[in-house]
Amino acid sequence: MEAKPWELTLAVLRGNLLWANSLLRHPSANSMRHERCSLPLLHAIAAADAAALVPAAVAAGLPITSASVTVWLSKRRLGPAIDLIPQEAAAVLLDRHGICALTLAASLGHAATVAALLAAGADPNPVHPDGQPVLHPLAAAATVQDEAAALATCQVLLAAGADVAGALPHLPAGGRHSRSCSWLLNMQSSRVEQLILGALLERWKNDSWRPSTWGTASALVLLAAQADHRQAFQKFASHLPAGRLPAEYAELAEDAVGAALRAACWGSRGDVLRCLVQLATGDRPQRSSRPSQPHVLSLHLSAELAASLEAAAADGDLQVLQCLVRAGTVVSQTAVKAAVCSGRPAALALLLQHGAPSAPPLLAGTVPTVSATAFEEEDGLPADDSSWPGAYPCPLLTLLAHHAHEGLDPLHPDSLEMAEMLVAAGCRPASCRSVPVQVGGHPQAQLAAFFHPGAEDASLTASGSDRFLWLAITQPDWSRTIRGRFPPAMQRATRTLLLVAARGAAAGSAPAVLGASAGAQGLAGLPGHVLDHVLHLAAYPLSAWARAPWEAAAAWLAA
Repeated sequence: MEAKPWELTLAVLRGNLLWANSLLRHPSANSMRHERCSLPLLHAIAAADAAALVPAAVAAGLPITSASVTVWLSKRRLGPAIDLIPQEAAAVLLDRHGICALTLAASLGHAATVAALLAAGADPNPVHPDGQPVLHPLAAAATVQDEAAALATCQVLLAAGADVAGALPHLPAGGRHSRSCSWLLNMQSSRVEQLILGALLERWKNDSWRPSTWGTASALVLLAAQADHRQAFQKFASHLPAGRLPAEYAELAEDAVGAALRAACWGSRGDVLRCLVQLATGDRPQRSSRPSQPHVLSLHLSAELAASLEAAAADGDLQVLQCLVRAGTVVSQTAVKAAVCSGRPAALALLLQHGAPSAPPLLAGTVPTVSATAFEEEDGLPADDSSWPGAYPCPLLTLLAHHAHEGLDPLHPDSLEMAEMLVAAGCRPASCRSVPVQVGGHPQAQLAAFFHPGAEDASLTASGSDRFLWLAITQPDWSRTIRGRFPPAMQRATRTLLLVAARGAAAGSAPAVLGASAGAQGLAGLPGHVLDHVLHLAAYPLSAWARAPWEAAAAWLAA
């Protein structure tokens, strides 16, 4: 009895291979591909991963060339088969652009079926009947989520002669990305990315192929960046088209820095990130006919790297910060001030590990004010420019201004620690020459031959609430005349130590004095300048005194 036209398709989708084989031997099997209400046979084989049926279908007279022909399907045309098709296969089948059986099998990671179709003679580089670009099976296979399936399918296609350059998108001149190029940036496996990039580099070396559009070239640059493939990045970046809009270069620079940072943070070597830093400084990744010309991305990369460094410093993102610094990103005063104003000692330590960047001159238009009133706020912002943390380029003065503006604790340990870091890195409180200064209530600013903001700008409160912070910045030698300027805990400890030394001295002159230990007598035996030097060494860093549990220590000393 003659089989129904859709029975073969349903048998394949249900996995009934014996029944499907018997139907394929029926004389009517060759006409089933013409049935408009059913799923084409090879598409059903691809969806069901029924690789064993491919030879039987070809033997039954089904042209294998149809495996590489794009067809458009709808739910109505699929008929009863739609309920048997796996959900992920149905989503691919119903694509409005159409799909061929080989690409369908590749998109589902059915490596065995892809190999069977290719072995039977299917074209690994299918084309649209009208010559339009189609989704290449290699592009479809590369984005499969299962790494093993994606890798195996891509290897089968490349071995059969799939053209990796042909799988790249054909974009209009102004296209940034499109459906056909999104696969380059959506591969789920780093091993697949490396495989595709290796095939592209091989093609690059063996013939004169080069990316022909901005969309393709930019996608290749981003692929190399997210795969952290230095060689591929250098080649693709060296062939970026010139003459594009600045916004396009800026967008590509932002995407490239983001992709390279993610790769570096996920454990790669950060090779591409270092390439980006080199490009930002003006070094071309490849030889050029115009070596003196900067790369088209140089300025945009420089701005993006600086912005990323500043954002990481402000957020305290130590992993990103470490990747950027290790790659050689230039540490700017802006990034240092971002860490200072955000209260990020750990981020500041990373930025200062190679020393502090030089401070630029006073910002243009800044008029420091020397007045008794530290702040005259209006609409939530200080009226005096000098009182705002960004007015002074020196990070130490920025720290003072921020500390005063936020009203932080005078012994805030993070602020003290950051001040000590900056001083250890070589920063010193900046002084200005020949700057206009608003003095007192005078309506006109006066030109000051020499101006020391830390000592003369009342808004910084260096002699008031921020005196401990100013002490950590200037770090004067401890002496008995200025011991009252140090934190109360240090004063109590100093008083105790000096009292013990005095008791030891009294015990040495009058042995009848009780309670004098051998240690007290030893302290008494030290020359005065040596004891003062010991106290000076103990006085710094002030952050240690601020962090210690001094209430418990004071109780112990009192006992």
